[in-house]
Amino acid sequence: GVRRAVAFLAAGLYLVSGLMIYFWKVWKYGIVFFSFALTATWLYSDRMIVGRFIRRLKEHYLTETLTYLVTIPSYILSVWSMLSDDLTKGIAISLVFLFLMLSATLLKDLKDISADKEAGFLTLGVAFHYKTLLKASYLLVFLYYASILLFSFSGVFLQASDISVLPAVFLIYSVWNLSKRTWEIDEDSVKFLRIMIYSTLASLILFATLNLTFA
Repeated sequence: GVRRAVAFLAAGLYLVSGLMIYFWKVWKYGIVFFSFALTATWLYSDRMIVGRFIRRLKEHYLTETLTYLVTIPSYILSVWSMLSDDLTKGIAISLVFLFLMLSATLLKDLKDISADKEAGFLTLGVAFHYKTLLKASYLLVFLYYASILLFSFSGVFLQASDISVLPAVFLIYSVWNLSKRTWEIDEDSVKFLRIMIYSTLASLILFATLNLTFA
């Protein structure tokens, strides 16, 4: 039925992506990293093939976290392999996006707590208090900004990339206000969370624009 159709569609998309990376690559190891991302992503959510015999990686926070740590940088490096053979810059970009996407993942887990509990999953949102996840998410955004500065000063990124760190002012403002409220999330304090999200998005757009414009 629908599940089988979705499974075939997903397999087709994986195949097309793999072929694109294989034939358009300028760096020969891109397909290897794509294989890592493909395997981890499949094991994370599949319940029709491999998932019939082993527990899906998404059902426990340790394997859930491992999946993110493998998939995000591997996929970024596989895409990067179609653009450049500069491995140093590719690793730097993958780390920047790793911090950013891990932060977003923690926030997403906060929304899924009830559903994960009902399903019997021990995900990050179930295993840890929401305030712990919220603080960890903010810490990862700080690391995102710090990594941009580090790679800019070291010459891996363009020096102009420093400008994309300016929205960190709003991150600090958000942390200051949430800490005064002991990291409670309610109708009043959620606006500070939105400030962090939108300012980080603005930073990402700046980072991409600067590097595409002055590359």
